[in-house]
Amino acid sequence: MMLKNLFFSACLLCVVGSSSFAAQAGQEQQATIVEDIIVVGANGEVEQVLQGISLAIGEEFSAALLEDSVEWLWSQMRMRVLQIRELPGSALGSIVIELLVDPLRSWKQVVFEGYDELTPPEIEIAVGLTGQTIDELELTKYEQRILDFYFEQGFRGAEVSAVDRGDYLAFVIYEGQQLTVSDVRFEGNTFFNEGGVWGIFHWGLDLHESLQQTDGVFSDDDFSVDIVVEDINSLIMLYREYGFLDVEIDCRLEEQGGLNKVALIYEINEGPRYTIRSVQFKNSRGGGLMVEDDELKELSGIVAGQFYSPARLGQSAFDIQARYAKYGHPSRRKVVANGDKADNYFWIGGENGADEPDVLFDLDEPVVDVVFTIQEGKAFRLRDVVLRGYLGTQDRIVRREVELEPGDEAREDLVNRSWRRLNGLGYFKDANNNPAVDWHWQQVDGRHDLMDLVFDVQDKGMMNNFRFGGAWNSETGPALMVSLTKSNVDMFDGADSFTTVFTDLQDGMAFHGAGQALRVSAQPGRRYSSYAISFTEPDLLREHIDRLGLNISTSKNLRYQRSHEEQRTFSGFTLSRRFGRNVSIFGGPTLGRVVLDDFALGAPGAATEFAGSNSYTTLMFGARRNTVLDPFSPVDGSMVSMNVAQTGGFLGGDWDFTKSTLKMAKHFGLWEDAESHRWILSLKGAAMKAWLQGDMTTLPYSESFFQGGYRTLRGFAFRGTNRDANGFASPGSAAWNASIELGFPLFATRSRQAVSMLENVRGSAFVDFGALGSDFGAMTSTRVSTGIAVQVRMPFMAQLPISLIFAKPLRLEDDDQTATFQLQMGSSF
Repeated sequence: MMLKNLFFSACLLCVVGSSSFAAQAGQEQQATIVEDIIVVGANGEVEQVLQGISLAIGEEFSAALLEDSVEWLWSQMRMRVLQIRELPGSALGSIVIELLVDPLRSWKQVVFEGYDELTPPEIEIAVGLTGQTIDELELTKYEQRILDFYFEQGFRGAEVSAVDRGDYLAFVIYEGQQLTVSDVRFEGNTFFNEGGVWGIFHWGLDLHESLQQTDGVFSDDDFSVDIVVEDINSLIMLYREYGFLDVEIDCRLEEQGGLNKVALIYEINEGPRYTIRSVQFKNSRGGGLMVEDDELKELSGIVAGQFYSPARLGQSAFDIQARYAKYGHPSRRKVVANGDKADNYFWIGGENGADEPDVLFDLDEPVVDVVFTIQEGKAFRLRDVVLRGYLGTQDRIVRREVELEPGDEAREDLVNRSWRRLNGLGYFKDANNNPAVDWHWQQVDGRHDLMDLVFDVQDKGMMNNFRFGGAWNSETGPALMVSLTKSNVDMFDGADSFTTVFTDLQDGMAFHGAGQALRVSAQPGRRYSSYAISFTEPDLLREHIDRLGLNISTSKNLRYQRSHEEQRTFSGFTLSRRFGRNVSIFGGPTLGRVVLDDFALGAPGAATEFAGSNSYTTLMFGARRNTVLDPFSPVDGSMVSMNVAQTGGFLGGDWDFTKSTLKMAKHFGLWEDAESHRWILSLKGAAMKAWLQGDMTTLPYSESFFQGGYRTLRGFAFRGTNRDANGFASPGSAAWNASIELGFPLFATRSRQAVSMLENVRGSAFVDFGALGSDFGAMTSTRVSTGIAVQVRMPFMAQLPISLIFAKPLRLEDDDQTATFQLQMGSSF
């Protein structure tokens, strides 16, 4: 190309030189007209050349047009101009241009042959062949591009040759062997998990889970340079999210065994982990803020020395926004403003309008200063709650989960809580089974103080939740567990006709939309079996928020004990009412029958006295207050529960007594490190008492209290204290137990975009106390035990933690039965 340009410049100098000579001869300079254009060497394409070039016969000659013509011949027809001659025309002031050209071999159609793993569209895009003509001078360039592309995709030994097929050009490809990744390793990582057992159980962030390029599971993955580059960038972003802002990552290949197998070794230089030195807040309009600086710092949760994390800053912004939400200040990102000014709404972020705060770096130390800019906006009130998109579900079912009513302050904190409640119902899902609940504020036209709250929900239709599994614990032994729950049922809205029952059920038009639930469960086991069916109406009087709930159930339980067999069948209903989030009251009647039979020799008299079938009627009332958010790792909070149950008497039945139970627990946070690992002191206690009435002289064995087992006294077998001469547990009419427990972290995992680490394994050291007897003034000796427990929360059943308990009695009696190891699923209380 450079030689072509030099040649063209020389030709132009000759033309310009002739014109200068004419001027020196004293002739008057006139416009030069192109009389003719002669093209030599065009091989039958003269007409196409004349039509395409900028110079035209009969038009004025121009050096610029000549240059454009030469460029066009090269770019469009692949003709090199070897010589430009200016010949005199037949008339004064006219010239004839003669172009000597050398056409290159070129092809408009290009095909690929011999490919197997990669496709022609992939190759065309990668090497830049997307329909343009190529000539013989470019063959080497495109051959190399194809080889480079195959190399990047992990092929070794590839070969490419260009073959002229006459009407088209063919790139004949031998792909060679594609590299496969037999192993992926990391060097220099000290912070994240790297596969192993953590990857199997999906516990927390694992570096392998951040990669697209993997070593496969059942077969090796194909190697790709592009994917490795993407993975390096993903790893860098991951480390930066946890404060490693100077992280550097590279990847090298190591051959493994065969010629086509490699190991990827990601070389990681983590660098220092940045900490936060200070946090500041400023008003976007200047001046002070309505919330004091100290309160903002407390709300942010940021203290000097914490590790830098974008997730932490995001949580801080959310918590500050929640504080302003209590003043009725809607956030800008959730408002459809109808043209109103954006500065009327709350916003928090950086000074330039970004959603993230400004982060100022120290040039000498790995520390940052964080500056939040706050636009406070103004207060609004709610005009109306607007519901859209809910198909099948009744309007009241959605509205009862929304805690705001017309006239209330536009509190976004309550809206977010309502949004979580709607998602928690599980009624609203999209086609991919993801939660389909969204909301926004709608500015009211012509009113600068009112907002509408708009919820968009998508009804999934009939909800069926089928569960099948098994369980085992130290008290009840192994059991099979099967259950079917139908949610969002309407038991009083049937199909239009018998012939449309199935289609109406499928379309959510029958027995659907009232928020009721129907559950059937079966738990057959070796020592304990249970079968139940229940119906729940959570809003009996349609009061929306503080609503009255109804549960109707019937059950059959079978317990196979050493002393006898117990079969209990009962039915009843419970009315419950919540007051806010933490307090509830409940109560209702139960009608049941207990059959005691198949007694062992020497079985306790409290059991044999009631042999056969016994009917009973019970009326129970209770209350509960619970402020513990996470029973697995309670930071603080407390739980108090009390119930009183009257059996018999004016209710009728074979038995006549009253029972009452009181349970309490209080948790104290002792210490928490920068990674949110918590040490917690827990105090728990329970007291139970029964009062005999009428002609009753003995409390039935099935209704009595016992001690021993993971629910009462760990280190003792189930009902292991107060054994009689025959080795059977002696019952009591009163009992108490208490526990002092120090909980501490053992293993926690990181979750992306989460501030705190998620605790998966916790340990505890405990001391348990307990006793029982005929009355609180006539107790047997107090039993004491101590031990340690390891509690494991698996990701796939987070609500059912497993506890491994190792305990030893410190104070016991000769007939007591001990248990050094116990297994528990779920929480005691």
